[in-house]
Amino acid sequence: MPLFMALIGDWRFWVIVTLAGAIGFGWVQTKRLGWCQANQEALQTEFDTFKAQVAAQGEIAQQKANQQAAADKLRKEREDANHKATVALLNQRISSLRHDADSSGRYLLPAAAAGSNRPDLACFDRADFERASRGVLGELRAIADQGDAATVGLDAARAWAQGR
Repeated sequence: MPLFMALIGDWRFWVIVTLAGAIGFGWVQTKRLGWCQANQEALQTEFDTFKAQVAAQGEIAQQKANQQAAADKLRKEREDANHKATVALLNQRISSLRHDADSSGRYLLPAAAAGSNRPDLACFDRADFERASRGVLGELRAIADQGDAATVGLDAARAWAQGR
């Protein structure tokens, strides 16, 4: 014990203990830093692999999305052309039917009775009634045309959506 007490009181002892501690601390830090660097390199490699996989999956998904968009665009163009042709055919048929009805010479009112004193009267003025009824009929036809076009458009949209 007296040797130990003598060493504790000597400044050289403390210098040696301090140097030994510093060397030990440096050795531990060097080992720890080496492990961290190795671990960092492994993590960086793993992260780079992950990034490459995500980029590849992203490119594949983008290609699929582009293909789907191109297919949708082609299908839309085809359905639009089909819709346009159907509306044109519908309008042609309606126009033909209306022309036939208008040019048949039939009137909305029956002809006046053969023995009538005034064939131009039938409780109201025939010309005014014809003009008013044709106006109402024209408005009803316009509404029916809009409904027909909307029905054809809805059918085209349904066909496009089912084809998707």
